[in-house]
Order: sequence, then C-alpha cells, then structure tokens
Amino acid sequence: MLGIVYFLSFWITILITIIISKFNVTHPYIWFSGFFTLYSTDYSIIYILGYPTDSGYSKEGLLFSLIALIVPLLFCGIHENNN
Repeated sequence: MLGIVYFLSFWITILITIIISKFNVTHPYIWFSGFFTLYSTDYSIIYILGYPTDSGYSKEGLLFSLIALIVPLLFCGIHENNN
C-alpha cells in the first residue's frame, strides 16, 4: 500500500511541475522531473506488482527519492530567460 502512495505522489508532483512551468518542454522542471520520476518509480512499480526481490532497497527508499525530487524543485525556481 505504501508503494502506491509513493508512486502516486511522484506523478502528482510531476503534474504540478508541468502546470507550474506552463507546459514549456525546455524548462528544467519538465525534463529533470520527468526523467527523475521515470528512474525513481521503476522500483515502486516492481514493488506494487509483487515481484519478489532479494536485492534492492526498501520501500523507505522511495520516500528518500521523493525528497530528492522536491528539494531541487524548491531551490531551482521557475524563472525563465526571456531574451
């Protein structure tokens, strides 16, 4: 159950960043968040599907990945260069 919460929180966060950046695909919010979310949620998908794993990290690592996504988004800002 906890894996589903983390999975949904990743994708809700990326949807919010897409809306904040006004769907500008060159903005770092889009490409950084998108690639980071795809990379970070692969383990949670395996965890949700119930495949047994002998290696890897625990479900608490998903929380750390979510924090690792949110921190740069807070410090990066939404400013754009309008030349």
